[in-house]
Amino acid sequence: LSTGWTVQPAQLSQCSLRSAFHLHATTPDSTPDSTPASTPASTSASTPASSTDLAKMKSSLFALCASCDRGFGATTSQRSEVSSLLTSLSELSPTANPSYGVDDNLPDAPLRGLWRLVYTSALDVLSLGASPISTVGAIYQDARELPTIMNVIDQQPRVQSLFPSNFPQTVLRSEVTTRASIRTDTRVGLEFKALGVAPVEVLGLDAKFVPPLKLNFPKLPDSFQEA
Repeated sequence: LSTGWTVQPAQLSQCSLRSAFHLHATTPDSTPDSTPASTPASTSASTPASSTDLAKMKSSLFALCASCDRGFGATTSQRSEVSSLLTSLSELSPTANPSYGVDDNLPDAPLRGLWRLVYTSALDVLSLGASPISTVGAIYQDARELPTIMNVIDQQPRVQSLFPSNFPQTVLRSEVTTRASIRTDTRVGLEFKALGVAPVEVLGLDAKFVPPLKLNFPKLPDSFQEA
Protein backbone atom coordinates (compact mmCIF):
# COMPACT_ATOMS: atom_id res chain seq x y z
CA LEU A 1 0.00 0.00 0.00
CA SER A 2 2.32 2.98 -0.94
CA THR A 3 2.46 6.86 -1.04
CA GLY A 4 -0.80 7.47 0.65
CA TRP A 5 -3.73 5.81 2.31
CA THR A 6 -6.51 6.80 4.63
CA VAL A 7 -6.50 5.38 8.12
CA GLN A 8 -10.22 5.95 8.59
CA PRO A 9 -12.95 7.91 6.81
CA ALA A 10 -12.71 10.81 9.27
CA GLN A 11 -8.95 11.08 9.34
CA LEU A 12 -6.93 10.84 6.15
CA SER A 13 -3.17 10.82 6.30
CA GLN A 14 -0.18 10.30 4.03
CA CYS A 15 1.74 7.09 4.65
CA SER A 16 4.38 5.27 2.63
CA LEU A 17 3.99 1.51 2.48
CA ARG A 18 5.95 1.14 -0.73
CA SER A 19 6.35 -2.60 -0.65
CA ALA A 20 2.64 -3.33 -0.53
CA PHE A 21 0.09 -0.94 -2.04
CA HIS A 22 0.06 2.55 -3.51
CA LEU A 23 -2.25 5.51 -2.86
CA HIS A 24 -4.80 3.69 -0.72
CA ALA A 25 -8.12 4.72 0.60
CA THR A 26 -9.39 2.30 3.22
CA THR A 27 -12.28 2.14 5.65
CA PRO A 28 -12.76 0.24 8.92
CA ASP A 29 -14.42 -3.09 8.25
CA SER A 30 -14.39 -6.75 9.16
CA THR A 31 -13.64 -9.89 7.18
CA PRO A 32 -16.33 -12.62 6.95
CA ASP A 33 -14.94 -14.37 10.01
CA SER A 34 -13.70 -11.42 12.07
CA THR A 35 -15.06 -9.06 14.68
CA PRO A 36 -15.44 -5.38 13.74
CA ALA A 37 -12.36 -3.24 14.19
CA SER A 38 -12.11 -0.71 16.94
CA THR A 39 -11.93 2.93 15.91
CA PRO A 40 -8.37 4.30 16.04
CA ALA A 41 -7.78 7.23 18.39
CA SER A 42 -7.19 10.68 16.99
CA THR A 43 -4.79 13.29 18.28
CA SER A 44 -4.53 17.02 17.85
CA ALA A 45 -6.63 18.77 15.22
CA SER A 46 -5.13 20.46 12.18
CA THR A 47 -6.71 22.99 9.79
CA PRO A 48 -10.28 23.86 10.84
CA ALA A 49 -12.99 22.76 8.41
CA SER A 50 -16.71 22.45 8.68
CA SER A 51 -18.15 18.99 9.13
CA THR A 52 -20.28 19.62 6.04
CA ASP A 53 -17.23 20.31 3.87
CA LEU A 54 -15.47 17.20 5.16
CA ALA A 55 -18.55 15.08 4.62
CA LYS A 56 -18.89 16.33 1.05
CA MET A 57 -15.24 15.63 0.22
CA LYS A 58 -15.36 12.15 1.74
CA SER A 59 -18.64 11.40 -0.01
CA SER A 60 -17.10 12.51 -3.33
CA LEU A 61 -14.03 10.38 -2.68
CA PHE A 62 -15.95 7.20 -1.87
CA ALA A 63 -18.34 7.69 -4.79
CA LEU A 64 -15.43 8.18 -7.18
CA CYS A 65 -13.57 5.14 -5.83
CA ALA A 66 -16.70 3.00 -6.23
CA SER A 67 -17.33 4.24 -9.78
CA CYS A 68 -13.83 3.17 -10.89
CA ASP A 69 -13.95 -0.18 -9.07
CA ARG A 70 -11.37 0.71 -6.38
CA GLY A 71 -8.92 1.84 -9.06
CA PHE A 72 -9.09 -1.32 -11.21
CA GLY A 73 -11.06 0.59 -13.85
CA ALA A 74 -9.80 4.12 -13.18
CA THR A 75 -9.03 6.48 -16.03
CA THR A 76 -6.16 8.96 -15.91
CA SER A 77 -8.52 11.79 -14.97
CA GLN A 78 -10.16 9.70 -12.23
CA ARG A 79 -6.76 8.83 -10.72
CA SER A 80 -5.85 12.51 -10.73
CA GLU A 81 -9.14 13.45 -9.08
CA VAL A 82 -8.74 10.79 -6.37
CA SER A 83 -5.19 11.97 -5.68
CA SER A 84 -6.38 15.57 -5.37
CA LEU A 85 -9.18 14.63 -2.96
CA LEU A 86 -6.82 12.56 -0.81
CA THR A 87 -4.34 15.41 -0.64
CA SER A 88 -7.04 17.90 0.38
CA LEU A 89 -8.45 15.59 3.03
CA SER A 90 -5.07 14.63 4.45
CA GLU A 91 -4.31 18.31 5.05
CA LEU A 92 -7.42 18.45 7.26
CA SER A 93 -6.59 15.32 9.22
CA PRO A 94 -7.17 15.57 12.99
CA THR A 95 -4.36 13.05 13.49
CA ALA A 96 -1.01 14.83 13.82
CA ASN A 97 1.03 11.63 14.03
CA PRO A 98 -0.73 8.76 12.22
CA SER A 99 2.25 6.41 12.58
CA TYR A 100 2.25 6.78 16.39
CA GLY A 101 2.45 3.48 18.26
CA VAL A 102 3.06 1.24 15.25
CA ASP A 103 6.45 -0.07 16.42
CA ASP A 104 5.42 -0.47 20.06
CA ASN A 105 1.99 -2.06 19.51
CA LEU A 106 0.33 0.66 21.56
CA PRO A 107 -3.45 0.24 22.10
CA ASP A 108 -4.18 3.81 20.94
CA ALA A 109 -2.16 3.61 17.71
CA PRO A 110 -4.21 5.40 14.98
CA LEU A 111 -3.43 2.68 12.43
CA ARG A 112 -4.69 -0.11 14.66
CA GLY A 113 -7.81 -1.70 13.17
CA LEU A 114 -9.19 -3.82 10.37
CA TRP A 115 -9.43 -1.92 7.10
CA ARG A 116 -11.15 -2.66 3.77
CA LEU A 117 -9.62 -1.36 0.55
CA VAL A 118 -11.55 1.43 -1.16
CA TYR A 119 -8.95 2.52 -3.74
CA THR A 120 -5.43 1.71 -4.92
CA SER A 121 -3.08 2.83 -7.67
CA ALA A 122 -0.43 0.16 -6.97
CA LEU A 123 0.49 -1.76 -10.11
CA ASP A 124 1.14 -4.97 -8.16
CA VAL A 125 -2.45 -4.86 -6.87
CA LEU A 126 -4.06 -3.56 -10.07
CA SER A 127 -2.37 -6.34 -12.04
CA LEU A 128 -4.53 -8.85 -10.15
CA GLY A 129 -7.50 -7.48 -12.06
CA ALA A 130 -5.86 -8.35 -15.39
CA SER A 131 -6.02 -12.09 -14.76
CA PRO A 132 -8.10 -13.91 -17.41
CA ILE A 133 -9.15 -16.64 -14.98
CA SER A 134 -9.89 -14.82 -11.71
CA THR A 135 -11.39 -11.59 -10.46
CA VAL A 136 -10.55 -9.63 -7.31
CA GLY A 137 -13.02 -9.65 -4.43
CA ALA A 138 -12.60 -7.94 -1.07
CA ILE A 139 -9.17 -6.70 -0.04
CA TYR A 140 -8.44 -6.09 3.64
CA GLN A 141 -5.57 -4.93 5.79
CA ASP A 142 -5.55 -6.36 9.29
CA ALA A 143 -3.55 -4.08 11.58
CA ARG A 144 -5.01 -5.19 14.89
CA GLU A 145 -1.77 -6.83 16.06
CA LEU A 146 0.83 -4.17 15.30
CA PRO A 147 3.58 -4.12 14.19
CA THR A 148 2.31 -7.13 12.19
CA ILE A 149 0.04 -6.12 9.31
CA MET A 150 -1.76 -8.78 7.29
CA ASN A 151 -2.81 -7.98 3.72
CA VAL A 152 -5.80 -10.18 2.79
CA ILE A 153 -6.96 -10.59 -0.83
CA ASP A 154 -9.97 -12.66 -1.90
CA GLN A 155 -10.25 -13.89 -5.49
CA GLN A 156 -12.98 -15.76 -7.37
CA PRO A 157 -13.15 -17.48 -10.76
CA ARG A 158 -13.92 -14.81 -13.38
CA VAL A 159 -16.67 -16.91 -14.90
CA GLN A 160 -18.45 -16.89 -11.54
CA SER A 161 -19.66 -13.32 -12.19
CA LEU A 162 -21.81 -14.64 -15.05
CA PHE A 163 -23.76 -17.02 -12.83
CA PRO A 164 -26.89 -16.19 -10.79
CA SER A 165 -26.24 -14.70 -7.33
CA ASN A 166 -27.46 -17.91 -5.67
CA PHE A 167 -24.91 -20.04 -7.52
CA PRO A 168 -22.48 -21.71 -5.06
CA GLN A 169 -19.37 -19.56 -4.93
CA THR A 170 -15.69 -20.38 -4.87
CA VAL A 171 -13.28 -18.06 -3.04
CA LEU A 172 -9.48 -18.25 -2.78
CA ARG A 173 -7.80 -16.14 -0.10
CA SER A 174 -4.21 -14.89 -0.09
CA GLU A 175 -2.70 -13.55 3.13
CA VAL A 176 0.55 -11.59 3.03
CA THR A 177 2.16 -11.10 6.43
CA THR A 178 4.27 -7.97 6.83
CA ARG A 179 6.02 -6.13 9.62
CA ALA A 180 5.46 -2.39 9.86
CA SER A 181 8.06 0.09 11.01
CA ILE A 182 7.88 3.85 11.44
CA ARG A 183 9.78 5.94 8.91
CA THR A 184 8.47 9.37 9.96
CA ASP A 185 5.41 10.72 11.76
CA THR A 186 3.43 10.26 8.54
CA ARG A 187 5.28 7.41 6.85
CA VAL A 188 5.27 3.69 7.58
CA GLY A 189 7.33 1.02 5.82
CA LEU A 190 6.45 -2.65 5.39
CA GLU A 191 8.75 -5.65 5.30
CA PHE A 192 7.26 -8.77 3.70
CA LYS A 193 7.52 -11.82 5.92
CA ALA A 194 5.32 -14.60 4.49
CA LEU A 195 2.58 -15.53 2.03
CA GLY A 196 -0.26 -17.97 2.65
CA VAL A 197 -2.84 -19.12 0.06
CA ALA A 198 -5.87 -21.28 0.80
CA PRO A 199 -9.47 -21.78 -0.39
CA VAL A 200 -12.25 -20.30 1.73
CA GLU A 201 -15.13 -21.86 -0.18
CA VAL A 202 -15.35 -24.35 -3.04
CA LEU A 203 -18.72 -24.41 -4.82
CA GLY A 204 -20.37 -23.11 -1.67
CA LEU A 205 -18.74 -25.64 0.64
CA ASP A 206 -16.59 -24.49 3.55
CA ALA A 207 -12.95 -25.22 2.68
CA LYS A 208 -11.24 -23.56 5.63
CA PHE A 209 -10.12 -26.96 6.86
CA VAL A 210 -7.67 -27.12 3.92
CA PRO A 211 -4.20 -26.13 5.22
CA PRO A 212 -2.78 -23.05 3.46
CA LEU A 213 0.14 -23.19 1.10
CA LYS A 214 2.80 -21.07 2.84
CA LEU A 215 5.95 -19.36 1.64
CA ASN A 216 8.39 -17.43 3.83
CA PHE A 217 10.12 -14.51 2.12
CA PRO A 218 13.90 -14.17 2.50
CA LYS A 219 15.09 -11.10 4.38
CA LEU A 220 16.65 -8.56 2.04
CA PRO A 221 19.69 -6.48 3.00
CA ASP A 222 18.84 -3.02 4.31
CA SER A 223 20.27 -1.47 1.14
CA PHE A 224 17.44 -3.08 -0.86
CA GLN A 225 14.65 -1.89 1.40
CA GLU A 226 12.86 1.32 0.50
CA ALA A 227 12.76 4.17 2.96
